[in-house]
Amino acid sequence: MNWIVLSEEDELSSSRYRISGEKNTHLSEILKKGSKDQIRVILPDKKKGTLILESTGKEESIGYFLQEEKEENPPLFSNIETILALPRPQTGKKILHLAGVYGVPKLVFTNPYAKNKEFWTSPVYNGGERKELESGMSQSGNIYFPKLEYNKNPNWFKDRVSNPDRIYIFDKTGISYESFRETIPNRLHQEKLSFCFGPESGWSESDLEIFKKLSFSIVSLGSVILRTEFAFHAFLHQTNTWLETDSARNQKP
Repeated sequence: MNWIVLSEEDELSSSRYRISGEKNTHLSEILKKGSKDQIRVILPDKKKGTLILESTGKEESIGYFLQEEKEENPPLFSNIETILALPRPQTGKKILHLAGVYGVPKLVFTNPYAKNKEFWTSPVYNGGERKELESGMSQSGNIYFPKLEYNKNPNWFKDRVSNPDRIYIFDKTGISYESFRETIPNRLHQEKLSFCFGPESGWSESDLEIFKKLSFSIVSLGSVILRTEFAFHAFLHQTNTWLETDSARNQKP
């Protein structure tokens, strides 16, 4: 962990926090921290800073929070919604981790094909989400906690047909995502866009026909067929690079 993510339940009083459980074990056994040492911490959706340890122990450690003087930058991904057919749990862990790394504001898992319905019962999707999201946040220092939504309606896309030009469907048959280098960053500064990833077997031909009839944009990350988590990461990294470049460009005098 580069950062330790705290929660409201960890707050003892104003600016005073407790660390317990696996995080405290990491603190003492891996980081080898003791009284008066400092660790970097995140208060989700608020700020990040330093926790100066007052006491440490096997069960819990307690410290005082000092906010970083540097102001947190606005989230680059504030207008992005990502939609994925619910993947197998091990892949889901990686997706959740990446959402935490990049601060994806909204992650929607949709109803997969019938053969994958047992995925819904996995502990990963029934209380295990926070651990995976926090693992990503603790890696990158992102303070923005992703919002999760589960949509079991096989026709999830019908809620979005009123704005078809805001929907991007990733599929190997689409046009290059790179060709949107100028348009997508500009649009994300002004409106919300949805980016959709299909099941591991790919979208069916009937799915793609429906999406085309609805005028959704079909886009591709390249000719190489990627596993879901790699495709998701490729999209996040590419879009993040575009937005960071535009942000830096706009800040120049």
